[in-house]
Amino acid sequence: MKKKFLLVLSIILILFGIITGTASADSYNRQAAVDYAEKWAMSYNTPKYQELSEDCTNFVSQCIRAGGIDYMWYGDRTSYLPWWHILYADSAYSFTYAPLLFKHFSFVRNVNSTSWITNLYYGDIIQLASSNNGYPAGPDNIFHSRIVVGFGSGPNYPDPNPNGNPYCAQHTSNSSWVRWDLTTYGESIFTAYPNLTLYCWTPKN
Repeated sequence: MKKKFLLVLSIILILFGIITGTASADSYNRQAAVDYAEKWAMSYNTPKYQELSEDCTNFVSQCIRAGGIDYMWYGDRTSYLPWWHILYADSAYSFTYAPLLFKHFSFVRNVNSTSWITNLYYGDIIQLASSNNGYPAGPDNIFHSRIVVGFGSGPNYPDPNPNGNPYCAQHTSNSSWVRWDLTTYGESIFTAYPNLTLYCWTPKN
């Protein structure tokens, strides 16, 4: 019964998207995404969204959605093609699973990723990938997602301090202000995770 309900609801939402159209490619509202991140970094927006034991990508997807990025409904929910969430009940895997979130925005929406921290602005996404096999970590090795909310020693909107460090909000572990190169426990991410690769990108429709 639940599956039938979700299928009907998905069809309705798909038709609604076709009728109303989608937003323009430059419609990402960085401030709205950051406002959401700062509001919910230390708690959970339930019952609107699920609260997961590993919640980092779920939280970042919520921030991206708050920034005005459209859902995409087409494709197997277990693949990287769709990106959506339905009430509290269900979501595409790319909404909550870090490697698929990156693949969705890279391959479906054609975002460009960088490992250069100096190129980041508030509202950008940082994803961490780590590999134990001695080789550089690839997208399949992404295990954590964060959103940039400020720079330097405090928030500095709308432009970053060229000499400042990006600071992020995240879930699991929850933090509203953690420096990009540190864990929430203050340890260097390059020490904590072997063969670390950073994937940094700006959401777009």
